[in-house]
Amino acid sequence: MNSILSIYKTFKDVASFDDLENFLCRELRMPKPISYPSAGSSMFNKCRILGLEFAKREIAHKYYKEGLVPTTGTKNDVVGKAEFWGRMFYAILQAGSIKPLYFITPDASDFINRTVIGDEFEDEFYKENFSEPLVLYSDTPRCLFGDVCGLSLFYNAEDNSLDCEVALISSDKNNGMIGRVFEIGELSDVLKQQILAIDESNKDELLSVLHGDTVYSIGDINGRLYDALLYAFKFIRLRRCDKTPIVIESRYKMRKIKNATQENRGALVHQQVSLTEIYRQALRTQKSEDVVALDKEGKELKAIRVCGYIRKQHYGVGNSLVKDVYIEAHESHAWKKTGLRIIKVVK
Repeated sequence: MNSILSIYKTFKDVASFDDLENFLCRELRMPKPISYPSAGSSMFNKCRILGLEFAKREIAHKYYKEGLVPTTGTKNDVVGKAEFWGRMFYAILQAGSIKPLYFITPDASDFINRTVIGDEFEDEFYKENFSEPLVLYSDTPRCLFGDVCGLSLFYNAEDNSLDCEVALISSDKNNGMIGRVFEIGELSDVLKQQILAIDESNKDELLSVLHGDTVYSIGDINGRLYDALLYAFKFIRLRRCDKTPIVIESRYKMRKIKNATQENRGALVHQQVSLTEIYRQALRTQKSEDVVALDKEGKELKAIRVCGYIRKQHYGVGNSLVKDVYIEAHESHAWKKTGLRIIKVVK
């Protein structure tokens, strides 16, 4: 099962910190109460302390199941998992009592992947769009892209960062989960498709939680995380475009039989993201020819397929307002000379 969906399904009824504490105590038999540094401790820090206690028990249980000597695990194991669960607990609380999850249909996912964005974002973009977690997922074995079947992004105002968690499914059906915390200041490099080098001494900063036996290299992890960020950014921009090509509607219909919808009710709201009927028809009737040639005085008229892309458009009085506009995929024609061309550079 998708790791991210599994977490949200487990904690779907958690809407407050008390709910979270009670759930861990009741369902997972964690000790209560846990002492916190001071009454003024922030919600984020309290979640991190709770995440540490949860990580210790999770690792000890893992050792016990594998028949090893019961232990709380190595320091790195505990630190990595504690940070992951602390941030995940905080994101779940920020999602509120109703947690929306977006299922991306295959045609919409392909469309999002082909869309191009070229401009950088202001800090406000992350605050406006990720202050509540954004969760996107597909039906396995179908993936959003590559081997990524789900992703979760959350803007953490406590340290001005963007938490990115990615659910993976490998060819042997092993599920995995990787993640990283991005400082807002470094995200401009993401849009430039630059892979940041991770110093050997800073590997612990890569918050990676792996479930199963699949192991991913640092480079592979970075590539998937950057792709996930770009995918989410394109989804956000497409969603708010004028005449957007995507439509969002409830994935599940309420039925008369209560038991039939028991799993889909509660605090999780599944939204389906698909292409509008106009765009679905356009894709079905699209011709496969990418290049059209016409001889004319030693030249060829070539039609190059331009992918759909998003750009900002100024409007209003004095062009003071800005909105996102989606430019449809189209053909750009140009006359090109045929044969071999030799270019000589004269100094």
